[in-house]
Amino acid sequence: MKRLIAGLGIGLGVVMMLGCSGQSEMISLSIPSLRDPAAAKQAKGAGPTVGVVRFEDKRANRSHLGTKTGRLGGIEHFGVRGNDPGQAAATALADYLRSKGWNASVMSESAASSADVMVSGEIQEMEVDAKNGFFSTDLSSKVKVLVQGNNKNDGSKVRMTLTGSGTDSVFWFSPDDAQGLVNDVMAESFSKLVSSTKFENGALRLN
Repeated sequence: MKRLIAGLGIGLGVVMMLGCSGQSEMISLSIPSLRDPAAAKQAKGAGPTVGVVRFEDKRANRSHLGTKTGRLGGIEHFGVRGNDPGQAAATALADYLRSKGWNASVMSESAASSADVMVSGEIQEMEVDAKNGFFSTDLSSKVKVLVQGNNKNDGSKVRMTLTGSGTDSVFWFSPDDAQGLVNDVMAESFSKLVSSTKFENGALRLN
């Protein structure tokens, strides 16, 4: 498998007739990915506490994450397991920040207001699409989220737009392929938050 992640803002012998399962079926994807449970269990790092609250879902189409189109025209839709993209995005961000050594966790808004930094966000785009062809399935994903860090000690704010996109091509499609791609793209977009900020006196600042 070859996976390409774009810059940030930046069967042999048997041919399956795919995509005939009907339009009503939803393929549920885990966000963040359950393939790497270590990230969710990783201990929080040292330093200022960071409370990540549920993101607002501001996508133009909130009914699904994307579409899987069969070679013969059948359509299925991708959705977030648990049907809450805003909570999924917040959890994915907290897991990512924890993997980078931040003292981050998902909190309610009231609890996060007591943290050193409260991070909120809006999902502008979060999608993954798959199109079956002959002997391959082409996938694409893109993410755009607006995040804001509110510093408790002085009331200052840090705002940032995080974007990412990626493509993949697989011979034999599995929902894990779409799940892996959208999670990789999200992690790549979140990396800008880590690389572009620093902590000073308990507050989040731009580099």
